[in-house]
Amino acid sequence: MDERERHASYVREKLNLAAHAIRDGDKPVQERVLMAHRVGLSAVDRTWIPHADARDEFDAINAALTRHGPGSVSTTLWTMSDNDANSLADRIVALADRYLA
Repeated sequence: MDERERHASYVREKLNLAAHAIRDGDKPVQERVLMAHRVGLSAVDRTWIPHADARDEFDAINAALTRHGPGSVSTTLWTMSDNDANSLADRIVALADRYLA
């Protein structure tokens, strides 16, 4: 397995963890998105994502999570409406599903 394949495998693993955190429906959506960031998204280097459009979506998701500044994911999520948080959760799952199919 070469470096590119290792990165692709790592991205799939982390996106799977993020999607699993989102799908854990017993918690408020903001908490699930926060966990998806902690266990999955924060560990992915955007350059490891093989498709430009998926990198753009990954960047947009991260921008939405840190709209109050770097390191502000918790603050961003707790000030986010349920509708916005659900939309963000759907985007995270859609990105993960793209690489898990």
